[in-house]
Amino acid sequence: MTPFKIRTLRPSDRALVIDSWKKSYEGSPAVRGCDREHYRSEMNRSINRLLDKATVRLACDPNDEDTVVGWVAFTGRELHWGYVKEAFRTECKLADILTGVVIDAFTFRGRSLEHALVGVEGCAFKVDDTGRASWCPPKGWRFTPRFSV
Repeated sequence: MTPFKIRTLRPSDRALVIDSWKKSYEGSPAVRGCDREHYRSEMNRSINRLLDKATVRLACDPNDEDTVVGWVAFTGRELHWGYVKEAFRTECKLADILTGVVIDAFTFRGRSLEHALVGVEGCAFKVDDTGRASWCPPKGWRFTPRFSV
């Protein structure tokens, strides 16, 4: 159980969500080597389109709702992205922000999201014979991509 208050997106939160989403996804293999300005403009467009329809839950300080520590964006049962500020990653988990939400699909892949999802029932990392860890989504989850550069 998170010590943070969970609330919905306000117009004043949108810039934080877009900026943290772009920055945390920027290092993913899907966009490695792509033109940085092209990535940023296309990602900005895609995120805005998704946010127009998505539900966004934010974890914030219970005494100051303007202090956001993390968030998740999803539409129905599809998880788009989630982010927790580094200073709060031991206290706040995406699983806490998603409490009560049924997810069975994800639309973006990236190491930062995969690591943040550990703690969601069924998510795990498996290590192969070479020592390389790979993320295993819960059984039944499907990847439904929404963005490519």
